[in-house]
Amino acid sequence: MNPVIDIQNLGHQFGQKVLYKKLNIDQGQIFGEASHSLMPNTKRKIALLHEGFNAYDFLSIAQYEAFFSAFYPQWKREYFCDLVDLLGCSYDQKLNTLSFGKKSQVLLGALFA
Repeated sequence: MNPVIDIQNLGHQFGQKVLYKKLNIDQGQIFGEASHSLMPNTKRKIALLHEGFNAYDFLSIAQYEAFFSAFYPQWKREYFCDLVDLLGCSYDQKLNTLSFGKKSQVLLGALFA
């Protein structure tokens, strides 16, 4: 089995010494493929939730799940619901009424699903 991420010659030093030498990100691999030319099937395995994310705040949790699940034939609703259920929120609740942390968890549920 290939490693998920492979970066060669990564370096690091602290203080006045050089930080990162021979990083070679352009030679990195993700799921055994060159990171700069990933196949569509490999890209489907990758999810990113960055700080300052954009969400469709006008949607309810249920509407958010219905919207995104339509794009992913292998969507696992139970993964989404498992994370959302931990919040103790109603699925009718709008995303704009959630705290940043709770909204992040809803989005994370969608990434895992």
